[in-house]
Amino acid sequence: MKKFLLVFSGNAFGVISTLFGSVYASDMKLCKTVAERLEGTLPIKVDRFTKVTKIGCIPSSSKVALTYIHELSVSLEVAKSVDFTREIKPGSLKFFCSDPQGRAVVDKFDVNMRYYIPDGTYVGSFLISTKDCNRKN
Repeated sequence: MKKFLLVFSGNAFGVISTLFGSVYASDMKLCKTVAERLEGTLPIKVDRFTKVTKIGCIPSSSKVALTYIHELSVSLEVAKSVDFTREIKPGSLKFFCSDPQGRAVVDKFDVNMRYYIPDGTYVGSFLISTKDCNRKN
């Protein structure tokens, strides 16, 4: 098994946490360890309309996805008018592709950003992978 050292130090969504540790495990087990540590910081207010309410892990097409569940305090009509990929993803890419800690996360896991309104209605999502970071914009 490989030895992984992951260090987290905040991100564009306000998840401020530090995780230092050596882990000998599968990617899913490692992801679950990371998610459990980050879950201890929740809920995290991102802005006046958005908060991160849950962090978990799911299988993804190419690797395990670290999944951030966001709750939007807006109406369904307002939430459905948001183009998450065009309007929100660029800020996430800036962190996950430019910041060394963010890049370490996206190199190990896909990052799945999912958005819901308070009644649990899904309103949008996007995925960040190393391919996004390697694209020339």
